[in-house]
Amino acid sequence: MYQTLCQVVLRLYAEGRRCRADRFQKWALEQIQEVVAFQCGIWAIGTPGVRLNSVFLYNLPQEFISRWDDARHLDPTLNVLVEGTASESLALRSLTTEDGKNRYPDPLVKHCQSFNIGHALCTRRQNDETRCHHFVSLYRPPTEPAFLENECALAQFAVPHLIQAWNINLLSYFYRPKHGPYLSAICDRFGQLHQMECGARELLRCEWPLQPSTVLPTELHERLMLGGAWVYEGKKIALKATPILDLWHLELRRKSREARLSPTQRQVTRYLAKGLTYAEVANHLNISAHTVTKHVNAIYKKLNVRNRTELIAALRAGSGHE
Repeated sequence: MYQTLCQVVLRLYAEGRRCRADRFQKWALEQIQEVVAFQCGIWAIGTPGVRLNSVFLYNLPQEFISRWDDARHLDPTLNVLVEGTASESLALRSLTTEDGKNRYPDPLVKHCQSFNIGHALCTRRQNDETRCHHFVSLYRPPTEPAFLENECALAQFAVPHLIQAWNINLLSYFYRPKHGPYLSAICDRFGQLHQMECGARELLRCEWPLQPSTVLPTELHERLMLGGAWVYEGKKIALKATPILDLWHLELRRKSREARLSPTQRQVTRYLAKGLTYAEVANHLNISAHTVTKHVNAIYKKLNVRNRTELIAALRAGSGHE
């Protein structure tokens, strides 16, 4: 079994890089089946006892997690069914005794019975950077044998590799061919950032200097809650968001100084960069030389430059003086 486990772990890292991000969790749990058999399960990310930021259900209906979330606020004993415990893999064996009595609290047993769950194996691991936890819980029906101690040990060993392989899979988004100078980040529907390409954090700080570095600002969080792909245009950065299951791939770039200009001001800027005089620019745009002068003054102010030489240098560099 140890040899099989090692093969599974190596496969998670090697083949996981090539798996599509929206299919990875299903594929990865299927690999774990080779060492720990189970019928259904859940892979979630969140804060223990508070909320789940991201949820992947394996052979379970969405109702499983919605009913669990409602019930656990009334009876916290249900938390262990999904979140496990902080120390080691937890096995809930045979929810009822041979004489039909509940071995665990009634709400937990009732929820399990509603979804034909008789045994559970729950493992929790924390991400030291984001402080979020990964919860990987595997379930068997009552007709199957309970999880054994050696299976708990196998899960204890495998789950950290499962999580790391998932992180590597998400990182593949950072190295895909990109259209333009974009940097990538991965976040969930609550705005919690899980992965960030080098430099992406600094870009966010350009727009929101006081915002904590591990979560998105409220205005972006509110947009995430609406779902779907979307675009944000800020004062200093532009951002595109694309869903990956219940996570989002964010692509960020610094806005060019030229983007601050009006369409007419951009035209004036291009003519100036070509060396045209104010009178020639006025003739091309069919406006007066006085109007050109007003546009030029506005352009210099917006781009924080003092003359045509600095303007051209700023345009070539892609940015002016801060």
